[in-house]
Amino acid sequence: MRKPHVLMIPSWYPTDRNPLEGCFFREQALALSKHGFKVGVLAPQIIYLGSISNRKNFNTGFRRYNDNEIRTYQKQYWNIFPKLHSLREARHLSIGGSMFKRYLDENGLPDILHAHVALYGGFLAKKISEKFRIPYIVTEHSTNFARKLYSERQIGTAAQVFRGASANICVSPELGRLLGEIYQGLHFNWLYIPNIVSDLFSPEKKEIDSPDRSFGLEKGLDYRILNVGSLTEKKGQRDLLVSFSEAFKGDMNVRLRIGGEGPLKEELSDLARRLDIASQVVFLGSLGRDQVANEMRQCDVFVLPSHYETFGVVLIEALACGKPVVATRSGGPESIVNTKNGILVHPGDIHALACAMKEARLRRKDYDPLLISRECRETYGEESVVGRLSEVYRSILNE
Repeated sequence: MRKPHVLMIPSWYPTDRNPLEGCFFREQALALSKHGFKVGVLAPQIIYLGSISNRKNFNTGFRRYNDNEIRTYQKQYWNIFPKLHSLREARHLSIGGSMFKRYLDENGLPDILHAHVALYGGFLAKKISEKFRIPYIVTEHSTNFARKLYSERQIGTAAQVFRGASANICVSPELGRLLGEIYQGLHFNWLYIPNIVSDLFSPEKKEIDSPDRSFGLEKGLDYRILNVGSLTEKKGQRDLLVSFSEAFKGDMNVRLRIGGEGPLKEELSDLARRLDIASQVVFLGSLGRDQVANEMRQCDVFVLPSHYETFGVVLIEALACGKPVVATRSGGPESIVNTKNGILVHPGDIHALACAMKEARLRRKDYDPLLISRECRETYGEESVVGRLSEVYRSILNE
């Protein structure tokens, strides 16, 4: 039987300037394509005015390209109506509608639309669905619900998107519970399907070949703590630096490596100097996917101190590399981290985070990298996630 033609409509997507932004959307598209689906991507993307100082670094032209057989249509545009939601919605529909017409002319009518995040990928999918009678589903990822950043109007617009969808998916059970509370009485049926972990992430050969797990424990060898993410308030790197200082200041056998860019970069660098840990901390800057995988394979523990997460793709990437993790109960990690693969603490609890990092170091021989990697891939690997998505698509199209 022919597998359906799926058009993915993400609310953000990787760009040359930021190849990690929305990389999990792209990797899901790649996995579907690898398993025989015809896949396209329609990605009109809003650039917010807070980025205007870097205006020259944005490519606001239309791009059409093949990405490993995935027909990708992409355009970034400036949000010139930051507080006028109706005008912003109308502009998104106009740009997205024009892009869809071009996609339709060149690739034919898709069987199903798969939007990622209701605002505004799902909003565009809903309007295309109404005009062309194509069913659509929505996978919700946004932390904006938990952070209370959506206005009442936006919450209402998202409700319309969820109501019209043939299926609503959330990437963690915690997000599903939160959305159930926000939309209490509307009885949306939330399915749980997590993000995919890319095959790029796997243990190092020496971990596979060392059954006693004693590698890396030689006297004097650095203990590497890794964090990767955008350097923003919600990602909690300020907490990480203070906790690291409490736990390891002056211990030159322990190093902290932080990958990513963002508005807090200079502040975080200054904080490391003020805490007198600058000699133990390395800011790696922007990393490509191969570089992230390499850093994860070389670290001893991955730490995600976020204040808000709906999932935590970097956690499953670290686990796929066989690494234990320390994370916060911030909305998504609760469904990923367990006693066999890591430690959970409450967001913003500096002392608890310091203690968890020290405990992870003391317990390093107790963590089995092969077991961690295998159990991660059983839940978040391509076969598992694509299989669950296939069932959703099949059910909708059979109806």
